[in-house]
Amino acid sequence: MQWPCSDISVIILAGGCSSRMGQDKALLMREGKTQLQHCVELVQHMGFREVKVSGQYQGVSCLPDLHPNTGPLAGIESAFKYAAAANGALLIFPVDMPLLSKAEILALVEGSDQHGAYYSDALFPLLLPLNQALEDCLGEMFNQDDPKKRSLYQLLKRVNCKKITPNPQQRERLGNANTPTQWRQLTQSSEPFT
Repeated sequence: MQWPCSDISVIILAGGCSSRMGQDKALLMREGKTQLQHCVELVQHMGFREVKVSGQYQGVSCLPDLHPNTGPLAGIESAFKYAAAANGALLIFPVDMPLLSKAEILALVEGSDQHGAYYSDALFPLLLPLNQALEDCLGEMFNQDDPKKRSLYQLLKRVNCKKITPNPQQRERLGNANTPTQWRQLTQSSEPFT
């Protein structure tokens, strides 16, 4: 099963501490815009049901984490709880992927099945179905006392998410910028943001 974009809600993960970057990654400037603006604009006109940001920012539709400071799973859980009444899927990616383009997002959507999909080398972007298996898995993970058992890898394995192998160009564009050096390397060696 492949979802049409109109059945997919987009969640941009921007609620982290950005401690290794030393400043908020969502507010890093590129081509006269913040990285968050680039991410929102990237998906805004692709026909997705809606675009939300996990975090607190002016001027965009935000979803606060139900479990602050607990990593990307908290953003996924908040997004699931928000969108659970709808059929379809969640497209999730972090704000710190400066080279991510429409091509990688569309290839992920087109390559997905009823269990969702992710790129084998990157984990994000990630497409997850809004279903009972995901709800149960997230519920179990956040009911555990041990935060080490809240793993994105475990989530993907338990919901049987499809692993897609990226081609060489996609692999280059799936990099995260977690430090100032990574940000400079990715943004200085790239094509303009598309």
